[in-house]
Amino acid sequence: MNIALFCDIFTPQVNGVVTATVAMAKGLADGGHKVHIIAPRFKSNFKELKHKNIIVHRIFSVPALFYEEFRFALISTRSLIKLIKKFNIQVIHYNGTQFLARQAIKVGKKQNIPVVGTFHTFFADPEYLKQIKLDFKFMEKATWKFLNSFFNNTDFVTSPAPSTRDAMLKMGCKTPIKVISNGIDINFFKKKAKPKSKSNSKPKGKTLLFIGRVAYEKSVDVLIESFKLVVQKAPDTKLLIVGSGPQFDLIKKQIIDLKLEKSVNLVGRIPYDKLVNSGMINDADIFVTASKTENQPLTILESQACGLPCVGVNKRGVPDLIINGENGFIVKADSPKLFADAILKLVQDGVVFNKMKKGTNKLVKQHDLKNVIPVWEKTLNDLIKNSKK
Repeated sequence: MNIALFCDIFTPQVNGVVTATVAMAKGLADGGHKVHIIAPRFKSNFKELKHKNIIVHRIFSVPALFYEEFRFALISTRSLIKLIKKFNIQVIHYNGTQFLARQAIKVGKKQNIPVVGTFHTFFADPEYLKQIKLDFKFMEKATWKFLNSFFNNTDFVTSPAPSTRDAMLKMGCKTPIKVISNGIDINFFKKKAKPKSKSNSKPKGKTLLFIGRVAYEKSVDVLIESFKLVVQKAPDTKLLIVGSGPQFDLIKKQIIDLKLEKSVNLVGRIPYDKLVNSGMINDADIFVTASKTENQPLTILESQACGLPCVGVNKRGVPDLIINGENGFIVKADSPKLFADAILKLVQDGVVFNKMKKGTNKLVKQHDLKNVIPVWEKTLNDLIKNSKK
């Protein structure tokens, strides 16, 4: 197949959408398919993705003022059609809902090429809208209408999580939707594990890990409140927060106000390649997130690939990955006490911890990329065949 990926969100941005897109592109390319990535051009120096059977086409772009590191790619439909014809593109995929996605739909219709879009981010949720000070009910409805203007004009839609599919249908998506996991290279993360020390010294407390944007939509403030309750009963427990964002200074102040400086390590942003190659995820014991806006968070999948039990909340796609009592715990959102209690079950009870760890290693296998890429291949092939009928 000759595949075009229209990516409003792509490197050097660092987030789950980019990670999932790169994994998908590499997986398809490794299967012998030609993948053309159309993405915004950035002025900063960065290492471009280079991989056999993948070509990245950078498009002139301007910064988007509403979100950090986001850019709008600007190119005429005519120019894109020339590119599509030149490389004999058979199917188009888009990963965002901005200018390139709109162009993907236009080009597909004009050239009679099937277009598939993937829903990645709940921009209509209040926690996201709060970031731009527009967290009102009418804006939620307006944002869903905006999102559906893309997906209802697309031939086929995918979502990484069953709960996301259900939410899309409820909010007015009319296009057929298929659930396809973002996927994770389990072997890659297993290889990053460091041998456990055989020292007879007294074991230290558990290390909790959070990776993500330090922003309203991630509810990091609730996580900090919960952790304060954890250290009161398990003072040796540590919390490592990896990430940056608009609420970084507020969270730093919260940590100081709660006198948690010695227990919380707010390390800031770490480049993705450095993070995953460092073994830092493997070195942690438990992954924690109080976020209510997740679709299928790769930070959870990556942690589970490293065997980490997880604690999350009963919102959006988190319960699709954390099965309560099997590979971690799910609690009511915005409940610091319940969240802390769930963490303490893992921190204080070795039997429970080992049971959840075993469940994690078992359940994460269904998301292995070696099982996900064939699903993508069949889905895209079927779209191409059906478009010719």
